[in-house]
Amino acid sequence: MSLHIDSPERAIAHATGVAQSGALEEAVGHFQRALQHFGYRADLLTNLGLTLARLGRSDEAVHALRNALLLDPRLREAHLNLGLSLLGQRRFEEAAGVFSQALTLFPNDSGALDGLGLIAHQQGYLHKAQSHYERAVAADPHNEQSRLNWANSLLESLRADEGLALLRELATAGCSSTIASNYLMSLQYSDRVSAAEILQETLRVRGQPAAPDSAWSASGPLSARPKVGLVSGDFKAHPVGWFLKGVIAHLAQAFELHAYANQTQEDQITGELRPHMHRWRAIAGLSDAQVCALIRQDGLDLLIDLSGYTAGHRLDVFDRRAAPRQASWLGYFGTTGVSQMDYILLDAEHAPHDHQPHFTEQIVHIDPIRMCFSPPPYAGAVSPPPCQRNGLITFGSFNNTAKINGTTVALWARCLNAVPGSRMIIKWKSLVEPATKNRLRELFAVHGINPARLYFQSASAHDAMLEEYSEVDIALDTFPFTGGTTTCEALWMGVPVVTCRGDRPVSRQSAAMLAAVGLGHLAAHSGDEFEAIAVGLCQNVHELAALRLGMRERLLQSPLFDPQRFAQAFIPVLWDLLKRPVGP
Repeated sequence: MSLHIDSPERAIAHATGVAQSGALEEAVGHFQRALQHFGYRADLLTNLGLTLARLGRSDEAVHALRNALLLDPRLREAHLNLGLSLLGQRRFEEAAGVFSQALTLFPNDSGALDGLGLIAHQQGYLHKAQSHYERAVAADPHNEQSRLNWANSLLESLRADEGLALLRELATAGCSSTIASNYLMSLQYSDRVSAAEILQETLRVRGQPAAPDSAWSASGPLSARPKVGLVSGDFKAHPVGWFLKGVIAHLAQAFELHAYANQTQEDQITGELRPHMHRWRAIAGLSDAQVCALIRQDGLDLLIDLSGYTAGHRLDVFDRRAAPRQASWLGYFGTTGVSQMDYILLDAEHAPHDHQPHFTEQIVHIDPIRMCFSPPPYAGAVSPPPCQRNGLITFGSFNNTAKINGTTVALWARCLNAVPGSRMIIKWKSLVEPATKNRLRELFAVHGINPARLYFQSASAHDAMLEEYSEVDIALDTFPFTGGTTTCEALWMGVPVVTCRGDRPVSRQSAAMLAAVGLGHLAAHSGDEFEAIAVGLCQNVHELAALRLGMRERLLQSPLFDPQRFAQAFIPVLWDLLKRPVGP
């Protein structure tokens, strides 16, 4: 900010404009210089706190916002953003106190009600969250964020049709990136839409993308170690991090890797990934134009998106054509609809060649599997199947309840009905709430399943969750959004997974994993086959025990769990892309 800005109001307007462009780090500098120039003011501190919060710098945000409230205790925005910052740190009780105080000052305030909804939502109390979101929307029908949060809570509480209907209302052509991403992700979960419809909706909500910054012409010869960039907000303890960390050392031997990290938090997984990068650029808080300029400055040969429409994506950077070759891999499972995305890296099981019409990108296969999983080092030993000690079959699913729909429940109920005396454990954080458990019981009751056969478990520490697989004989997959990390974890703990294929990559994910480890016979093409496979596993307990106890040896010999074997297939695919011509 130059000193010719002669009032704090103009300083705020200028810095806010910079923030709205996406250049959050630059905006923080403007606010800080304004504070030095105009002195401590509640409005400046509030805007600084908001910007710091968007950058994930929660401690600094909390400090700025508390100071703002000391100067002006009735400043609504300071209350709301302080509550959100505390929520981001999982300081639920403090955050609830701040939002409740805001409601005392500003009765029926939609932002404070939305904040209380988010607290309940994160703790798994979805119906409680929905009551707050509904009140927030009633107080301010134009509050898109509350409607979005409400829709997501409905999806997780087994009311997918209602949640999807809300999202469709929000997802108009050219809507915000946040709304578009949530809507397109929700379609992947739905058993009511086809892969062709998902492509159609992806193109509709993206609207007309900006023209690329410039065209690329044919490039010069490749160096011995071409420059490959990876863009993600998930270089951390996240499925992307778990699937990347075993492979990264092998990729770094073949290519000069550049990481563009759109994240504000780092952890042990970040620490394992970072040393293998030739360059690590933190891009959270930079505008799309700034990120594109950095990537072009680095002179990459290939840029790979690891996010798709998951949180923290930077697909608009790819729209600008930041690198001569651009591809989507790992973190997403469908088309991005980005006209400048050249390739999507899948495998023949995830996306057979006849699925090409569902993608704007060219499908390129990494066979036999598109990913490689690194199991948590703290996972305990595989235990014998529990049916050997308790005399009954226990089915199980530890998947997100957003994946559970009428089709999934019907598949699971068929297995329970076909195996007398069997039971099922269903685990997810939202099952802390009685209303969600009752909703599941009602869905199973339609198929004649006594609720006494259903056992619900809520969130636990990761190591404790893995240990709970000792109580599961056979994992039953969700549909159409099948397991990814969940499937790998079940297999690692010795539990076979029964799945059903569908028409999109995410509905074939478990099938691809099972095929890669030599268990392709556990992947069905229909409900009848799904039931038959599950029943077959139950009929010979000794074979089930042998499969379980030999599972880890099987996995470690497969490309899904052996990073070197995976890299031997993946690196030639990247070299092939790098040798392809650039331009139309």
